[in-house]
Amino acid sequence: YYDRAIDATRSAPMTDMETRFDEGIQAYEQGDYVRARELFQEVLLVKPYTSEVHLNLGNTHFKLGEDAAAEASYRKAIELDPC
Repeated sequence: YYDRAIDATRSAPMTDMETRFDEGIQAYEQGDYVRARELFQEVLLVKPYTSEVHLNLGNTHFKLGEDAAAEASYRKAIELDPC
């Protein structure tokens, strides 16, 4: 599954990644944190230098009780956008 997701996201246009990001936000707001995590991770395969995605992934990890992963995502978001 994961390999197919990687192949699909690498060939997806940026608008698809924006749609996946929006779907991740929606999943997060609905409390589907596992799905949100999957969607944010897919976006990061294509757009790894987007602080907003790292921030939202950090929030998702936090909600899932994945504290170390949340901290890593927050640190990456700050590294990419220190403001």
